[in-house]
Amino acid sequence: MSSSDGGVPTWVKALIVVLVMGVLIGGAVVSYVYHERYVETPKAVIDRHDEPVGTTGPASFNVIRQGGDSIPTLLLDLENANAKDRAKSVELLSSIKDPRVPEGLLGALRDKDLGVKLTAVTGIVRHTQLTARDEVAGVRAKFALALWEASRSTSDPLRRQAIVGLGFVVDKADIEPLLAQVAERNGHDRTLFAWAAGHAARRAEAAASGRLPEPARLPQSDEDEAAIQQEVASLLERIDLGQDLLLSSRRLSELTDVDQTLVPLAHLVQVQVIAVKGPRAYRGSEAESLMPARPSGVAPRLPGSALAPHKAATPAARPAPKER
Repeated sequence: MSSSDGGVPTWVKALIVVLVMGVLIGGAVVSYVYHERYVETPKAVIDRHDEPVGTTGPASFNVIRQGGDSIPTLLLDLENANAKDRAKSVELLSSIKDPRVPEGLLGALRDKDLGVKLTAVTGIVRHTQLTARDEVAGVRAKFALALWEASRSTSDPLRRQAIVGLGFVVDKADIEPLLAQVAERNGHDRTLFAWAAGHAARRAEAAASGRLPEPARLPQSDEDEAAIQQEVASLLERIDLGQDLLLSSRRLSELTDVDQTLVPLAHLVQVQVIAVKGPRAYRGSEAESLMPARPSGVAPRLPGSALAPHKAATPAARPAPKER
């Protein structure tokens, strides 16, 4: 087949058009890839420490969005950056699905700075939840072993947050060892080990049906809150006496599990350490102090605030009970 204008076959002209379109499309793809790899990725990495730990804004999202491309720089931060930036890099690492992340988090748990270690505990919980459906074999066991070690720390914040972390991470086989620690520890540590055993048991039950454990329900009134608080106090007495440990621990978890839709994940472990004392402690001034700053007029995202069904007293009006 040929054309009347100059005798150039139609198929040749069609081929030329296809080639030109291919060049244009190929150029656009190359330009996009170049921009993403050599412009967007470096910019995201440069801005990685613009937001403090516990704040996930545009700068953090941009780093997380780069996925594996951000990993080498974040891992390097754990060796060379200052403590504040190391903690932020740990937080960012934990939000990325990549086989290199677990070793970075485990290394951060051995950091010399307490703030970095605490961020690593939360990071281990976050990464465990993020990779629950496609976790690499052996990673959860390594996380659990590291948290067990941290649960013997002489630092109160690290030890207690590590105990809570165990409740989010360990397998069913670790429930009995957690209950054994209830008998060996005392004070708030005993309560936390009981909660961890109860939460781990509830996680195992929920996993069997392909779901997550339900969080503690919000009190519907001041009277309802008082009843829940009284039951928590009764459970803590039973736990102290070693009575029906598994059942008591499981019920404690049911009554005090923090709702992850109401508390930022960066503060989940910290708040859960307090929440095991009951709803009044959960919405008390101690828990409120853990939450990130909010714009004026924005209600705190804690039970007992404007999000709760009943109008409760302000956090300052009901201080957390004295530590047992």
